[in-house]
Amino acid sequence: MADAVWLRLGFSAALFLSVATLVKHLGERDARAIRQLGLRGLRRRQALASNDVWRLFEPSVRWLATVLSRTIDDGQRAQLDALLIRAGEPLGLEPEELVVLTAVCALLGTTAGVAYVLFWQGTPAAIAISSIGAGLIPIVRIDALGQERTIRIQRGLPAAVDLMCLGLSAGLDFPAAVRQIVEKSAQKRDALVDELSLVLSELQLGKTRREALELFAARNPIDTVKEFVGFVVQSEEEGNPLAQILSVQATVARQRRGVRAEEIAGKATLKIIAPVGLVLMSVLILIAGPLLLQLMTGLSGL
Repeated sequence: MADAVWLRLGFSAALFLSVATLVKHLGERDARAIRQLGLRGLRRRQALASNDVWRLFEPSVRWLATVLSRTIDDGQRAQLDALLIRAGEPLGLEPEELVVLTAVCALLGTTAGVAYVLFWQGTPAAIAISSIGAGLIPIVRIDALGQERTIRIQRGLPAAVDLMCLGLSAGLDFPAAVRQIVEKSAQKRDALVDELSLVLSELQLGKTRREALELFAARNPIDTVKEFVGFVVQSEEEGNPLAQILSVQATVARQRRGVRAEEIAGKATLKIIAPVGLVLMSVLILIAGPLLLQLMTGLSGL
């Protein structure tokens, strides 16, 4: 019995190493050049410098992306590109490379499902479940990163706008006020600090304030960011005091955040009714069940 288990484990490990070796061998072939410019190129260089696993498999992923690039239409590419931008360009992935990671995960899931069916007498449905579940891992992870960044930006922007107002009231211009927030922040890897750093970088590269802020809103298409960008652009066009306008915007953002919190709390109350009802029913059954059994036993003895 033990020999059979070790044989199954050895076969599974050999199959996994074979797939990994094949992917690595394919990566040694000619692939398209790495994007060096822009935010995506910066993220890729940072990931290659800090992530040993990604540096090992990146050539393979890039080569496979070259092969699969013609199988993705423009609509699918645009959707995946928007998903990656919202997530902060993780690993500097291209849309085609995200498809490759999805396909590789699905292949590994299929392999695991086949091994489970062959050696552990599982049902054939396990292959489909394992393949689909593993294939969804990269998409789900990227989407989760995007949602997390959105929440952090929504929560942090009102406080950041208040700090900008203080800096502007003290005589700083808009870029200097933003730079103070970035440099004095205790969390350098925060999503909002990262976005404000990008705004400063774009201003230093020669973009106008409006262009840099519109790119900020394009990367994060949420109401809070759109309102902030709209207020700043309107102040620049009409010549109104930016500190006063941002103060109003921060107040409105905090009020909207409070309303959103109340809505979420109201929905949570409705969602918790069913679990609480089940708990109460369980408690009543535990209490009343023995009493009913004793009563029925006593009546049967009469």
